[in-house]
Amino acid sequence: MIERKKIGIDLDDVLNNLLEKWLKYYNTKYNDNLSYNEFCEEWDITKNIKPECGYDIYNFLSNKHLFYNLKIKDINSIYVIRELVKHHDVFIITSYLPKHCVDKSRFINKYYPFINPKNIIFSNYKGFINVDYLIDDYYGNFYDFKGKKILYNAPYNQHYNNIDIRVNNWNDIKEYFIKEKLL
Repeated sequence: MIERKKIGIDLDDVLNNLLEKWLKYYNTKYNDNLSYNEFCEEWDITKNIKPECGYDIYNFLSNKHLFYNLKIKDINSIYVIRELVKHHDVFIITSYLPKHCVDKSRFINKYYPFINPKNIIFSNYKGFINVDYLIDDYYGNFYDFKGKKILYNAPYNQHYNNIDIRVNNWNDIKEYFIKEKLL
């Protein structure tokens, strides 16, 4: 018998391809050819782009239906999460911007219809959320977090080591949960 746990999963760039789409937008609009690693070298992407672009880069986030139209980052996430919800309480925990809540919820429903809508949490601070495991790409979301920290690897989080495990993809996550006897 598997002990039931609470598992929190970030949405942006853990389940969807936000940064890949954002990079394509930037390279097209500003006639640049940055690679994914160059674009995402630091969390504050304004440090990685042409100076004349500046904070205008954030206008991308105003695109209507942006989050609904994103693609899934790793198809294996569907299979792993589907198995996790059979044994555990799985929550999608994503940043809160009022204009994106509906789109993000629709994205989750499109690719992960087995996630209970009550288990979608919008929050800009994840440290207080009481889950046993948190899968996230942004190390700042682990501040004050008491559970196991699973860092989804990205160029901007290479310097962060205060975690329980670093994963590169959803196969790594599956293997970790098997070792933890959660799957």
